[in-house]
Amino acid sequence: MCILIVKPAGVKLPPQQVLKRCAHRNPHGCGFATADKCFKSLSLSAFTRELSKVDPREAMIIHFRYATHGSVNRSNCHPFKDEQIGVAFAHNGVLPIIPYQDKTDSETAFIRLFKPIIAKCGLYSAELRDMVDAVIGGSKFAFIDENGNLKTFGHFIDINGVYYSNLNF
Repeated sequence: MCILIVKPAGVKLPPQQVLKRCAHRNPHGCGFATADKCFKSLSLSAFTRELSKVDPREAMIIHFRYATHGSVNRSNCHPFKDEQIGVAFAHNGVLPIIPYQDKTDSETAFIRLFKPIIAKCGLYSAELRDMVDAVIGGSKFAFIDENGNLKTFGHFIDINGVYYSNLNF
């Protein structure tokens, strides 16, 4: 199962050894999103290099993928960002939806379910909460907008102010 990490603004990044363990246990790609950057890769070294260019005080979501839907390729790595709505999304778990083409269940949910609601009603709307409640099950979701605001759904584990979807690392 993937691991999703949510790091609020002003909180230290997880130590490099934790990120390496996350990648080792979830070897099918990695990525991160901040208010103005979304990076995805199949390479931990490329991920680490790009992450080192980001102000560590920024809020961000970090994801390490263990493929369950969709092939192992860069486009299926999380987070998924939509420039029109200015929001990036990452997910941990398995959703009760049928992915289309070679996309993940996560990207399918973001494009078909969450993006239209965020565009119409906003990231903090009751409408988005209701849609999430309808599909989340035991999953965890994280969104970050172009202002660096974070929105999470599901139970995360707090370790030193950083939130982890699970301890699979």
